[in-house]
Amino acid sequence: MAKQDDWMDKDEYSSEELEEFKAILLAEKAKVLERLRNRVSEAVGDSNPMPDESDQAQQLTEQAFVLRLADKETKLLRLIDKAVKKFETGDYGFCEGTGDLINPARLRLRPWTRYSIDYKEDQERAKKGYAKPRERSDDISIHNTTFEGGEGESQAPKELGLKDQIS
Repeated sequence: MAKQDDWMDKDEYSSEELEEFKAILLAEKAKVLERLRNRVSEAVGDSNPMPDESDQAQQLTEQAFVLRLADKETKLLRLIDKAVKKFETGDYGFCEGTGDLINPARLRLRPWTRYSIDYKEDQERAKKGYAKPRERSDDISIHNTTFEGGEGESQAPKELGLKDQIS
């Protein structure tokens, strides 16, 4: 049995591994297509006008919800199709951000993924503004409370008044 981290020493996946990933991807595509068909038929299926306005509103709300789900399925289908095309170009299994191999466990769970976990986490941190390391000062301010600290001093919080917050 191979170790879980053996993939890190590889430059590419074997043809057997690629076939496994492709089979998983195509099976997922079939599931998504079936869900998409069901959602669309559900959204357009019962279009009988209802006499009560609240019933009509409820029906339209449910229809809008089902169509949003169908839209998500359509987007996922596009991602799957892009992943399938990568088999033809030889790019499947490589992170689009770094060019490194994507962890096979990630590919088995999300075979349409475009990025490695590390790269995706870096993207998320940058998106949230956490990309740069935070600088630390002697006084740490948390929700209008300042913790004054120095050697031998109490770490008791000091509530800031409005005047202190402005200055």
